[in-house]
Amino acid sequence: MKIQPVKGAAGVNLHVRKYGKSTGVPILLIHGWSQSHLCWSEQYGSALKDDTRIITLDLRGHGMSDAPTEIHQYTDGDKWTDDIAAVIDQLALDRPILVGWSYAGYIVSDYVRRNGQVKIAGINFVAAAVVLGPKAFGSLLGPGFLENALGACQDDVPTNIAAVRRFTCVRRQASLAGRFRGDPCFQYVCETECTRCFGATRA
Repeated sequence: MKIQPVKGAAGVNLHVRKYGKSTGVPILLIHGWSQSHLCWSEQYGSALKDDTRIITLDLRGHGMSDAPTEIHQYTDGDKWTDDIAAVIDQLALDRPILVGWSYAGYIVSDYVRRNGQVKIAGINFVAAAVVLGPKAFGSLLGPGFLENALGACQDDVPTNIAAVRRFTCVRRQASLAGRFRGDPCFQYVCETECTRCFGATRA
């Protein structure tokens, strides 16, 4: 594993990690809301890295990347997509496959809207969110998100972690109840993220 600093939009420093073969097919793994590169540990720790070039990053405001305090650094969708473009360009990724989990679906969609498909080979949505607005509430954005979003945005670390644990475990419970049965990627992420991302038993 090698850490590769990347300068994102508006000068934000992005924490990027590289795994696997430098000559392998590049796969850029983009995590969801309130997560980090750690959520992909099963992927970058697997035999997948023997044949591919795996890239993970912590999105702006997440993990070990910079967390600017100005609101416009997060409300401007182009900044998120320019971060992805910066990773692709500064690491000289040759037509990577973009893998977007959960909130990253918005980012990947916005990337294609802004930059087109020329520099990427494909997209893999993993239980990704691609629709936002009032119509999404209750159907695409369920109570697990709506009830825990405020807590997960708190500066108080124990409050933040507790809210994110509740959010991820609500999603897991929905998966096991059959709501997302038939989507093995979603179920796999839900079953592992509570312990893999937070190093603790489920709340």
